[in-house]
Formats: sequence, C-alpha cells, structure tokens
Amino acid sequence: MKRIWLSLCALLLVSAGGLFAWWLSTEFEITLQSSSGGTLYCEKITVHPFQKVKIYISPEKRSTKYTLESITVNGEDCTAAVRLESLTLEHIWGDQVVEATFCVSEAPAAPASAVFV
Repeated sequence: MKRIWLSLCALLLVSAGGLFAWWLSTEFEITLQSSSGGTLYCEKITVHPFQKVKIYISPEKRSTKYTLESITVNGEDCTAAVRLESLTLEHIWGDQVVEATFCVSEAPAAPASAVFV
C-alpha cells in the first residue's frame, strides 16, 4: 500500500511540474487598436494564462476634446466596465484584441448671462 501511495505522489509531482512548465512557456498577446482621437496603452503586451492586465485609455484633449465612445475586447462591448479611464482584463485565456473608438465631445453649453442695471 505504501508503494502505491508513493507512486501516486510521484505521479502528482511530475504532473504538477509539467503543468507549471507549460504555464511558463505559454503566453498570450494583447493587441491594442484605436481610432483617431485617442490612444490605448497597457502594462504588458504578453501575459501568461489567467493573468490580468490593465488597459489605459487616453483621449486627446488638445484644441478638440475627445471622449471614449466604445471599447471592445475580441468583439465584445466592454464600455460599461471602464473605470477612471482604464479597463482591467482578468483571467486571460487566449490572445486579446482591444479596440477603442473615440468621438469629439460635445462643447459645453454657453453659460447663461444676465444684465444687471
């Protein structure tokens, strides 16, 4: 019985070591694409399985101000998940294509003016 137990432990250890080696050798790519009016950048462009990465969203704010219109990950709309101009991708399993579309933000309404006499 002891011999069977030791054999099972050895098999488990070898399997775990192989799984860890596979995890280290497997990497997925993060591809960032954006329309004019802003840029995307991230902490790293390759990740291991089940890691997470933060995508930073930077609309242009020069003479014409832009805002994020939409952002998709592998074609799935993730605009609602954007927090503080960033999007966190978690539990990554496979290559990720992140696409952002920016639009010109509407000009703020002119302040009401009053004339006092």
